[in-house]
Amino acid sequence: MTDDCRLSCAATLGNVRLLADAVRGWVEANGLGEAFAADFELAVVEAANNVVLHGTQGLQGQTMSVSICHVPGGVEVTLEDRGRAIPPDVLEAAIPPDLGVESGRGMGLIAACTDRVDYSATAEGNRLVLFKAVPPDVAEPAVGHKAAP
Repeated sequence: MTDDCRLSCAATLGNVRLLADAVRGWVEANGLGEAFAADFELAVVEAANNVVLHGTQGLQGQTMSVSICHVPGGVEVTLEDRGRAIPPDVLEAAIPPDLGVESGRGMGLIAACTDRVDYSATAEGNRLVLFKAVPPDVAEPAVGHKAAP
């Protein structure tokens, strides 16, 4: 398994693809499979788009970061920013998502693509942690380690 990965960039729609590609590349380099990579990529795209469109829109000089690491039983992707907090009603959005609507389905898609979603907002910023269990047909790393925040 490869080392943990962390990437920070300006909070722009153009950089959403950069973050998603980094996550996909890490997952593929670790042999976790196409379905695993596609799920995490979609979850990261939805989360990063929400950061740009809702959390940091209109705020100057905002950044977002993504880190990916092995944890016991799976992989965690953490997105961090210093924008507006996610409103509680958005966190409690209907799951599964209503695929017939054009917007408002991001949290449902994120939840559908991961096994656990944790969110916290503090004075230091927002932190969204996405966990996905390692598929049963993939060997777990001998020694799991976690990136420093």
